[in-house]
Amino acid sequence: MSDLKLVTVATTENPHIGDLEVSGSNFVLVHGVDAIVQAVEVRLRWGLGEWFLDTKQGTPWLQAILRKGVSLASVQAALGREILKVDGVLGVRRWNLSIDRTTRELTGTVDIATREGAGEVSV
Repeated sequence: MSDLKLVTVATTENPHIGDLEVSGSNFVLVHGVDAIVQAVEVRLRWGLGEWFLDTKQGTPWLQAILRKGVSLASVQAALGREILKVDGVLGVRRWNLSIDRTTRELTGTVDIATREGAGEVSV
């Protein structure tokens, strides 16, 4: 069984608070297309203004994407700008997005071209 937790108390084994402590052997490091897709998904989960060290970074979910009356084209443009900021992404191949206007919920996938091949990102 594997365990992953955040170090909150310094010890002699790990004196750095904020590090990740890993125990067990079932963790897998991703590489290639999978790593780039994971980086895109992380970037898209990071909202504009969330990072206190640079509030100009992040995906503009509330500011430009999940607003009333926004077009699918403008959503794709905003997401495309964020996706292209990820190292290794060459471009967007295909969009498969759906907006629920009542709940302002966006779902779907984006097929991307990367330097390692093609991948699919969940939105």
